[in-house]
This record gives sequence, C-alpha cells and structure tokens, in this order.
Amino acid sequence: MNPQNILRTFLQPTSIIFDIGAHIGTLSKEYHEMGYKVHAFEGSSNNSIKFKENCKDLNNITLHEVALSDSEKICKTRFNDCIGDEHPEIEVHYVEFDKYFLENNLPKPDFVKIDIEGMETVVCKKMSNLIGNIRPIFQIEIHNDKKFKKFRYSDYPSFVSVEEGGFDFKEFQNMGYNSYLYKYGLLKPAKHFRRHAQYFFIPKEKDINKFPLRKYFLGFRDYIIFKYRVLFGLI
Repeated sequence: MNPQNILRTFLQPTSIIFDIGAHIGTLSKEYHEMGYKVHAFEGSSNNSIKFKENCKDLNNITLHEVALSDSEKICKTRFNDCIGDEHPEIEVHYVEFDKYFLENNLPKPDFVKIDIEGMETVVCKKMSNLIGNIRPIFQIEIHNDKKFKKFRYSDYPSFVSVEEGGFDFKEFQNMGYNSYLYKYGLLKPAKHFRRHAQYFFIPKEKDINKFPLRKYFLGFRDYIIFKYRVLFGLI
C-alpha cells in the first residue's frame, strides 16, 4: 500500500490536502490528479519557480511562497532546498502556521503532508490549533538523523532534538492520535520516533481500521512473504 492508497482509504473526492515542503510540485501534482484540492507551501524561491512551471494551469493547486517556522521574520540565510548540499543564501519569509492559517482564512485540511528536512521539529510547535482542533491526518517525514545537523545555518535550525527544545512527536499521542511507522508500503504502530522515517498520525476518531495490514515485516523471511503478497496482488 503506497501513501496514495492510504489517501484513497481515508479521504473523499472533495478533500483538501496541505503539502508542506512542496519542493517543485511533484506530489502536489499527484494529489491534483487524484482529484484533491491542494494548498502547497514552499519556502525556497528557486523551488517555487520550478513549482509554478510544473503546476501551471492546475486550478486546484494554490502555492504559498512562505517557509514555516516557530517565529515570523524575513531574512537572508542558507536554506536546505533539497538541491545538492551547497544551499546558497536566499531571502526567506518565515511564518508561524496557526497564525498564517487564520490570517489568510485558509480552508481546513483533511490531510497534511510535511517533509521539510528537519524543520518539522520547530514547525510543529506552532501547529497546536491544527493538531488539537482541526485534526487532519498527518504524514510527516521525521529527519531524526545526525547528518541533518550539518545543515544548520544562521536562520535555519534544521533538525532540533527534544532535548534541544524541538517538538516532541509523542504529543500527537497525548492529543488523541494513533501513530504509525510507514515502511515497505505498510504501517506499524509506533511509540517512538528515533529513526529517520515517514510516520502517519491519525486521529483516533478517524482511524477506523481500514488497513488490510498494520505491520511491516522484519527479517528476510518476512520480506519474502511481503514480496509474495505484492506479486499475487494480496496487498
């Protein structure tokens, strides 16, 4: 089961997706082709140019050329735009999500994808209204890997551990979400977030056990079983 199938499991044709860390629009375009309305957030001006080229004339996609953080400011800084490791200095417009959401009268999302190279650890600190009250389904890539610390710049903190004051993703569980590690196309209940991986956070009231499998497979034997099921269309 790929993430798109998970979307089809939970979302309606009229659902709204927030693509945070939209890069050059690849996933936003896929969401659009699935019929969803998309609000995309991209803080790199270089990426935004390519995004507009890739998603031109797609009326169901709205691009917000801002970067999310735990404070608001416009500054010049090196910024991880997922294009190589050089990350030249650019002007970045940082906003806090909850505040930006209200000031711009944005629609309530049904699904939120976050992939922002470690900045999820500061961005989620300013999403209390989104997480606690709006309660969409989240797909978050948590970049818990020491290599991302080398990409810390003057106004770009990258991955910030809980001990350093970063967001504790266990807060999702405290706020009534079920947490899952996504691997091999399947989901396994997760209690800890110590590895660099994709996680799904699903409000308990929306998590209605629609998945055919809840586990991912460990070891060579289980991997072979997984490939067998894929081959014969059992997943």
